[in-house]
Amino acid sequence: HIPFIFALDGGPESTQKEHISLIKKSKLQHTIIVVRDRNYGCPKNHIDAYRFVFDWCKYKKMIMLQEDIVVTPTYITLMLNLHDWATKKYTNIGAVHGYSYCFLSPEEKKEHTAIVVEDSVFWLFRTFCMSSQTWNILKPIMYTYENFIDQIPWTNAYAKKRSKPGLWEDSYKIRDWIHKSLQHKTTKINKKETFLDSGYQAPFYKEFSSPRVYINEDNSMAYAFFMHDLVKIHTLVNRAISIGEYGLSEESSKEFALLENKISLDAIDQEHILKDFIYIKNKKYIYPETCPFISKNSKKLDAFLSDIYT
Repeated sequence: HIPFIFALDGGPESTQKEHISLIKKSKLQHTIIVVRDRNYGCPKNHIDAYRFVFDWCKYKKMIMLQEDIVVTPTYITLMLNLHDWATKKYTNIGAVHGYSYCFLSPEEKKEHTAIVVEDSVFWLFRTFCMSSQTWNILKPIMYTYENFIDQIPWTNAYAKKRSKPGLWEDSYKIRDWIHKSLQHKTTKINKKETFLDSGYQAPFYKEFSSPRVYINEDNSMAYAFFMHDLVKIHTLVNRAISIGEYGLSEESSKEFALLENKISLDAIDQEHILKDFIYIKNKKYIYPETCPFISKNSKKLDAFLSDIYT
């Protein structure tokens, strides 16, 4: 059985007992629960979870799901298949996932089940499949980032800053480290035919060299990927959605589709047997003209994406 590992953060406002009760009542047959004795904050909680999975338990691969993510019934199988396909085809795949801003109709989704693209939401790591090989590449950077987080006081007054280190009054230390590291960036992987060129190299460099670089959890992972020329790809058709703090109700579950740009989650028959995929680098597949998010922010996104997709 696949082990399900739960990393439950602690602190005065934690709901560990409630979560443990839900886990024990579930149908999951093999569970491991890691309970924090204090508030780690999201970045350290996740980094230590990866340490537990790869460094301690020696698992070869993992699929990470944040607590507010809902996935399709065949998500795990599909992600394992996609990761196998991607890592066999390309030498610099860092992670794969099924979370995307997809505004296709259920009928259109059935026609695009095999299409994958480079991550259009590069700063998000809400769910992804990653190997121990990738983690071994990333962890020197991630553990350095964790060392900065450990300098933030453990008191309850600093709980929010531990989850968002960019709010920490000494966060300049992290920015200085990032800027200094950028000066020594070189391509880490031998570029052969199987190297997937990233469309984000120029935008990433501009982002991370900025004096106001955002240095919270997801961007720290994106930074580690960038420094090692690793890419994150996802299925064009979303197999996951984020329900945020509001969750799903019986009334809203169909069209919640979402508070987040009204993205629907549609199960597709037989997609778990999908083992061959098609990589496409094309802006229109990611942001169709009918996308309400684009309609509202078209100038800003077009300016950002103009250097990425051709």
